[in-house]
Amino acid sequence: MRARSARTRLLLPAWSVFAAVNLWLMYLLPGSETIPFHFIWLSLALVYGLGPWRLGTMVVALAIVAVTTGGALVHHAQAAVTGFEETAEVPLMAAIFLAMVWHVCRRQRALQQVQRLAAVDRDRADTQRMFVQLGSHEMRSPITVVRGYTELIRAEHDDEQTLEDTGIVIEELDRLDAAHSGW
Repeated sequence: MRARSARTRLLLPAWSVFAAVNLWLMYLLPGSETIPFHFIWLSLALVYGLGPWRLGTMVVALAIVAVTTGGALVHHAQAAVTGFEETAEVPLMAAIFLAMVWHVCRRQRALQQVQRLAAVDRDRADTQRMFVQLGSHEMRSPITVVRGYTELIRAEHDDEQTLEDTGIVIEELDRLDAAHSGW
């Protein structure tokens, strides 16, 4: 966030100079003001897109650009260099700019929502991982106790049925321990 505001602080003065030069060219080149006019509006959109401004800054910049470029077009129309229909470009460009602002704001809200959902997913995964670790720890102790008692019974009895039964219990404990280790 700090980098964005620093970038915006550098871009705004540079853009202001660029826009002022192009506004001067609009007055200097009556009848050929289309290119500097569009440079001003295009650069406004680009600078806003690189680092969206606060609402107040955006409204002030939009108003200044609309009034100054509109003033230049009206001046040329009053001098009969161009027609008054050229002034229709100003509200059209302002509407296009506002549509872009709307899309940028929607994108920012969507990005914030995605970041919030990602954080929820990370928390959920952490909770699940913690649950598995705790469950794993809680399973290890009973498996060890059962194995110890089973091996004790096996060592104390040498009849075939007890050896077979305890062998099955130990195999199942090994399988349970292997599955448990994979958690």
